[in-house]
Amino acid sequence: MSTNKEFMYTFINGEITDALIVMDLGNAHLIYASLGKNKPSMLKIAKDDFNKLYKKSHTDYKLNSITDEILKKHPFLNDTIEEYGKLLNCEKHYYDSDIKYDFIFGTPFQRKVWVQLHKLAAGKTISYGHLAAEVGSPNGQRAIARSCASNKIALLIPCHCVLNNKGDFHGYRWGVDVKKQFLQRL
Repeated sequence: MSTNKEFMYTFINGEITDALIVMDLGNAHLIYASLGKNKPSMLKIAKDDFNKLYKKSHTDYKLNSITDEILKKHPFLNDTIEEYGKLLNCEKHYYDSDIKYDFIFGTPFQRKVWVQLHKLAAGKTISYGHLAAEVGSPNGQRAIARSCASNKIALLIPCHCVLNNKGDFHGYRWGVDVKKQFLQRL
């Protein structure tokens, strides 16, 4: 017997970049957030990510666009959309966000990294090496980098706050320029 999940997505325009966010209709929790300017490409990548995830679990899901009609039926979705828009435009930051989220992607190790990153103090950055030590894997800098690259909840899980061990900008799933711009506004 398969389970059915209903997820809703919308695009949010931002000053630095745009975002695609996906919420679980059942609880309005954010489960996916991606950054970029090419909306069709962002949606295709999201669908591919969800297809891979749910093919493994034999779960059926629907990924539907949020319409005005859906917002009227489920007004609680607006809160997450508005709050994420504030994150995207640096009016608010991950450390003071009220967005509820669920990790449906990622390995247990990746989730451990993401939880630790979400605890990062306001306005701070961290090195891959320091983060590796904090999660109990002092030689796991590459695993930390892979975990950051696999993050499916952009900005709320602040992978943009991870720098290389020299304190320099190094890689970011959505581009180093985007990373720099978000860090400048911390």
